[in-house]
Amino acid sequence: MLLAWLVLHQWQAFSRSDQALSDFEIFRAALLAMEKVSAERGPMNAALGEDVPVPAQRIAALRKAREESDASLRDLDAAIEASHCQECAALYVTATHTITTLAEARKHADDVLLVPRQTRSPELLNNAVNHMANVIPIIAGIADGTIEDIVSGDAAILDDLQMARLAAALREHAGLLGSRFTGALASDRQLTEQEQQRIFNSEGRVEQLRTLLASHAGNHPALAPEAVRRVGMVYGEAGLAYVTKVYRRAKRPTGAGITT
Repeated sequence: MLLAWLVLHQWQAFSRSDQALSDFEIFRAALLAMEKVSAERGPMNAALGEDVPVPAQRIAALRKAREESDASLRDLDAAIEASHCQECAALYVTATHTITTLAEARKHADDVLLVPRQTRSPELLNNAVNHMANVIPIIAGIADGTIEDIVSGDAAILDDLQMARLAAALREHAGLLGSRFTGALASDRQLTEQEQQRIFNSEGRVEQLRTLLASHAGNHPALAPEAVRRVGMVYGEAGLAYVTKVYRRAKRPTGAGITT
């Protein structure tokens, strides 16, 4: 969608500099890894909504998502290794830290999946979500660490990089907003006050990022208007309307009556 278009546009605009192109490949691989690891929370949340033993189809979906995340992180490692940037040694350390942190988050989720559904506490479920969410800023740091070198090759590319970064952040926070309901939906109970506050915070962040992206897009005449419209629809009115609907149901004393 918008992110894919921006990546292609940046690649073409930046082909003049070999080193900058190499740095950009790291940036691109990091954003794609963010997407895959973020998407992994979906089947994880779905599995957390099941009782033990977790149905085979849920486990299969989670395994497939993990394989896709792992493949994207291997691509990121390869991009860093293929580059000769001054920061590559530090970026490689960060990439290794990402893999370790992700493995720990998965282990935490797997441990929760062994606990009978009725005895999974709100803290246990929310911690599983938070552990996975904590992986994303580490990968984002790799993307951010390449921007200065990329821009040094062509300052005109900065706006494109910022838009791609905003699009990635918007996608992540929109996904995280949905994950904020996992604890309540998986336990079929009412949202706690702390969970409600986290939902408010995430919703505000999504709206902020959507506004920033729209503002940048308005200053980018080459950007496809259909891509901007779709982003506004998916992460704006339609997406937030669905969140509001689920939120109202999840506030009921009896719970939302739906699962993850």
